Amino acid sequence: MRPGFVMWPIDHGFVFQGPNWSLKGAHAKGTMSANPVYSSLAGAGDLEPWLTRIENFPETVVDQALWSMARERLAPGEADELERLLEQLMRQRARLRYDLDDALRALPQLFPRWPRDL
Repeated sequence: MRPGFVMWPIDHGFVFQGPNWSLKGAHAKGTMSANPVYSSLAGAGDLEPWLTRIENFPETVVDQALWSMARERLAPGEADELERLLEQLMRQRARLRYDLDDALRALPQLFPRWPRDL
């Protein structure tokens, strides 16, 4: 077996609109309304190094994964949809911290320890 990535397309948090597999840019998508993990966060530092890793995730890795997929397993048109979704996801990396700020403003009750000087 060759080393590499394994992808299981699961969207339980509806980040990609569930079965629709689209990225609408809604900052609160994927947050769970009563998830205790958010209450422990006291700032962006608590999300490092993951924020930086996401922002710097190599687009070449996504391209390699996309082009190594077995296209015959996709329904007609899904390859183009998946490619558009991944392109949008890669562009969205640059907005990650802005989207986090938007989520904090929209759902402050989920982040009680986070500073409110946004």
